[in-house]
Amino acid sequence: MNKEYILYQSKYSKDMRESDKVLISTVSAVSKIGASVLDVGCSTGNFMNHLSKARSDLKVSGIDKHIESIDTALSRGLNARVGDICESGDFGMFNTIITNASLMFMNEEEYRKASLNIFSMLEVNGVWVAFDLFHQFFGNLTVN
Repeated sequence: MNKEYILYQSKYSKDMRESDKVLISTVSAVSKIGASVLDVGCSTGNFMNHLSKARSDLKVSGIDKHIESIDTALSRGLNARVGDICESGDFGMFNTIITNASLMFMNEEEYRKASLNIFSMLEVNGVWVAFDLFHQFFGNLTVN
């Protein structure tokens, strides 16, 4: 994790990205009142912060494997800790688990491990909201 990335994230700490607005709507639709929510790959906690403001009834927490990002999230008063979803750990059980632009960085084996861990942490009738890219693009892309 580098300082440029932390700086990039800081511009969305107050004004959320349009994609986060869509994700909050989706999470709100599937999360009952008082649900426990885990943000996997929470980074600096922007999404967790926006979700907590939109749905103050939710118990929102996050994990990320980059300590610099977690330090930023903690400094904002968010419930976040260092953790790698590809590794077994005692992360708890959740009604809703979110992956937001985090799976796309994984290879096939990491994705398999992450998926198994996510499914093992879901409460009965829990929901995994995957707002992510699932296919690596090997080619040239031109946007006009």
